[in-house]
Amino acid sequence: MAIKLIMPELSATAGDMQVTRILKNVGDYVKLGEPIIEVQTDKANIEVESYAEGYLKQLACREGDMLATGSPIAVIGDMNEVVDERKIFSQPGEIAAEEKKEGTKETKMIDISTSISMGTSSGRIFATPLSRRMAREAGIDIGTIKGTGPGGRIVKDDVLAAIQAKEAASTHFAQAANSHQPAAASQAKPPTPPAPSPQEYLTVELSKMRKTIAKRLAYSFKEIPHFYLSVSVNMENTVAMKKRFQESSPDYKLTYTDLLIKITSRALKEFPTMNSIYQDEKISQLSLPNISLAISTDEGLITPTLVSPADMSLAEISAYSKDVASRTKEGKLSLRELEPAAITISNLGMYGVEEFNAIINPPQASILAVGAIINKLQL
Repeated sequence: MAIKLIMPELSATAGDMQVTRILKNVGDYVKLGEPIIEVQTDKANIEVESYAEGYLKQLACREGDMLATGSPIAVIGDMNEVVDERKIFSQPGEIAAEEKKEGTKETKMIDISTSISMGTSSGRIFATPLSRRMAREAGIDIGTIKGTGPGGRIVKDDVLAAIQAKEAASTHFAQAANSHQPAAASQAKPPTPPAPSPQEYLTVELSKMRKTIAKRLAYSFKEIPHFYLSVSVNMENTVAMKKRFQESSPDYKLTYTDLLIKITSRALKEFPTMNSIYQDEKISQLSLPNISLAISTDEGLITPTLVSPADMSLAEISAYSKDVASRTKEGKLSLRELEPAAITISNLGMYGVEEFNAIINPPQASILAVGAIINKLQL
């Protein structure tokens, strides 16, 4: 029997996720737990695994499509099984209405995961959310665009072609208008200095991840009542302890961030009320003292989760944090690193920054901003 695979909830803040890679083709045999597609969330690129085993009969998405939690991804079935795409990907009411209208049982796929129907005088228009948004931003009536996707669905490439055609028409009109301008008067004019070179701009389109980061941090700073507490800590004993550890365990490169991970996680165990998140007008206290770590990447600031480091040794935390940081920069985080946490550690001390105000990462309740260790004269 055919099994429909749907997009799981990868994290509480993932939102719509963009398909970055298709990892399996129709007809391939898929093992249980084998990845089918890769999607980009607000934190990393995540491979979505199959929770069924069999042959890939249908794919409900393409690279570039936006998927929400619960959207259909694919259909897994037996080798010779015939799959009715319409019954798999459509709602019952749509099937009945279509069969009554057409008077036939010809199979037609309706992708409700990424298509949006819009009423027009000529019937229904199917378009992906991305293409619909692109058309709206470009000022193009999506009803004038011919779709080339499955079942005539309008996809991103169709909108791009329409935008190029619109720009070409505008350029032609401007050239034609200029050609009909009256000739300038023949009287002598004083020489004018050459015009300065025009300013040039390099426009970089934001990735889905960067857009999400910007949106969430702007929301956080506007909607979450931030108040800041600062304290100076004598780090003399900590510096000495780090030196002793390094001498006894030269294979591990212990950082001050590793020590902060250990200390903060143990503090959450001691004060469990702080180990809470605020979401959907509710306070949820977490059972594990997880720590999020602010890591700078080419795609922006990512905050992967270190799961329950309070009971780990310093050597284990050192290896664990470096592994997570490395995979964060490579975009290879697992679902484990998307677990919820109540606090993020943001350390800029290694750059000489002595003090800064950080922005809370929702739905977390707090963030620890750490500056540099500086020498001060004790009086």
